[in-house]
Amino acid sequence: PFSTLKSLKVHFPPFEEQEEIVKILQSVEKRILAAEKDVQLLNKIKQGLMQELLTGKKRVKVDDSEEVLS
Repeated sequence: PFSTLKSLKVHFPPFEEQEEIVKILQSVEKRILAAEKDVQLLNKIKQGLMQELLTGKKRVKVDDSEEVLS
């Protein structure tokens, strides 16, 4: 087991390429975190609107003459 692993040769890209890969992955991670934050905010807004709709504080117009009551 360990002797088998010890005998394996693993090739790594040059250090400069590794640094570029890290920069790209960090950039992607930042975008993912920002998107997750946006999703959390939108979910909070949705929950608030749903509460207002369900309690009747907000009304939804279906067309110009009709209003749906909660």
